[in-house]
Amino acid sequence: MIAKLIKGKSFRGALEYDLKQGKGLLLETNMAGQTPKELAKEFGIIRALRPTLGKAVCHVSLSIHPTEHLTDEQWCEAAQRWLSGMGFTNNQYVVSRHTNTEHPHIHILVNRIDLEGNVVSDAHDYKRQETIMRILEKEWSLTTVPMSQSAARKAPTKGEVEQVLRTGESSYRMKLQQIIDTALTQPCTLSSFTKKLEQAHVSVRMNTAKTGFISGISFSMDGVVFKGSSLGHQYTWGNLKKRGLYHEQDRYVEEHECGGQPSRITGSGRLHSATGKNCHLEQTGRDQTEEQQVITVLKELQNSIKSSVDDVRRAANTVRNYPAETAVQIAARVEESLVRCEKAGEQAQINFEKTQRILYNLQELDIPRLCYVCAGSAMLFAVLANLAIMLVFFS
Repeated sequence: MIAKLIKGKSFRGALEYDLKQGKGLLLETNMAGQTPKELAKEFGIIRALRPTLGKAVCHVSLSIHPTEHLTDEQWCEAAQRWLSGMGFTNNQYVVSRHTNTEHPHIHILVNRIDLEGNVVSDAHDYKRQETIMRILEKEWSLTTVPMSQSAARKAPTKGEVEQVLRTGESSYRMKLQQIIDTALTQPCTLSSFTKKLEQAHVSVRMNTAKTGFISGISFSMDGVVFKGSSLGHQYTWGNLKKRGLYHEQDRYVEEHECGGQPSRITGSGRLHSATGKNCHLEQTGRDQTEEQQVITVLKELQNSIKSSVDDVRRAANTVRNYPAETAVQIAARVEESLVRCEKAGEQAQINFEKTQRILYNLQELDIPRLCYVCAGSAMLFAVLANLAIMLVFFS
């Protein structure tokens, strides 16, 4: 069972289509009118409660496979299940069935404004109605239609099928699906994947979240753009990675051979092959560069900490020379703070030496976490040192 929902502005136009003489049969309504004119007038009375709402019309069609059949009672039940599931429990509605097609379907026309003047939320309405359809399919043993978001590959639309029959050429959607499938016949890196698509005149655009990580992917061909999800579930960024698209951001490497299979580096620094075997990874130039960068940063932080401690010590010694009793008291407080800072510095030194040892043993390396921990410790210590200096000069 398929539900197609449209929001619009004209009740009269929708009613004329749904109840056209010789075409539409009125099945059910909670309104007094029987003709399009009478019903439109009633809809207009409630619509006047929310004059600023642009699209008050909710128009949906429910259809089943041409070989299947539902009675009028079942169609009415399906309509009520849809209305209830979508939150239209106190709204005007009209249910009609078209009798002049081989494709069994009904139309539901409902006012988005309820009888008390409230607007029914349309949040996630397409997803909600799909859930209702899947439940009815199961209960009535109807042909099961896959959820649109979970379909591996979006099926061609009616227009796309007609285009193929008319011109003999596939639509852009179908071409992109085929090109991407061909490019991913074997695991490859993002850069390699992009080059393959560029050779087929397809450009790739990565969508980046605020965190800096890739959150989505889009494809463009002759100026026509499709999001990965528009091509099908298996073309989303997450599922493309599951199909073998490697990205350095996820700590994947392009081609490390281990047992002849593509491999990746885990957080432990070991190389795991697709065969499940473990092997040691020789450090590459990139790994060594990362180590050196982290060591350099940590050394700079260590020097900064030492410099802050020296500044506090000099400030304390200067204050001790003041004859005022208040200055002596300040110096005592600074000295107390300094002791705490020095203890923190000693611990930071221990952590730094331990970090150096870890950096030279990739089996225990987790660079991002290491950077966060060390930087956080250094910043905390620097704050303590600066507070001590402020006590000296501003107390």
